[in-house]
Amino acid sequence: ILRLAAASTARLDVVQESRPFARLLAADTGETVNIAVLNNGAALYLDQITVTPAIRSNNWVGQWVPLHATSNGKALLGGLTDEQVRAEVGPELAVYTPATVTDVDQLLAEIQETRERGYVVVVDELEMGLTAVAAPIRDVHGDVVATLSVSGPTFRFTGDKVEAAVERTVAAAADASRRLGHR
Repeated sequence: ILRLAAASTARLDVVQESRPFARLLAADTGETVNIAVLNNGAALYLDQITVTPAIRSNNWVGQWVPLHATSNGKALLGGLTDEQVRAEVGPELAVYTPATVTDVDQLLAEIQETRERGYVVVVDELEMGLTAVAAPIRDVHGDVVATLSVSGPTFRFTGDKVEAAVERTVAAAADASRRLGHR
């Protein structure tokens, strides 16, 4: 029970420390922002900041989404070794759209790029018409403890808007990481 309580407290700290940056990110980008953690082989969405456009992302809070088909999932996997990634995703990757990565070796290559760049962009992999950008949030030890993402409809969240969101998302995740003691 104590271990579970400590884990819950740590997750609340991530949300509490990240929420101010998530709110600014949502205001700056005009899109939906999510905070997610790795949980039971999936990305678990802990918090969401929505904006007012008529078309916006689903409410994902409390939902688990696949690691291999989402920006949050791929950013979370970037904090693991290749062996740990294989253990988390298993040998068979489910297909959600024609754009979903279904080959584990291809996924590992994308995750390596994510590690090197510090962010990931996913277009139409979980749902057709959904684009998302995510960056890792790190703790005092440098471990990836959560992710911060911006998502929106693919028809409006493209090109320069995605590029600006990448820059802002990476900066917001770095700010949240500093609040958690990462240097």
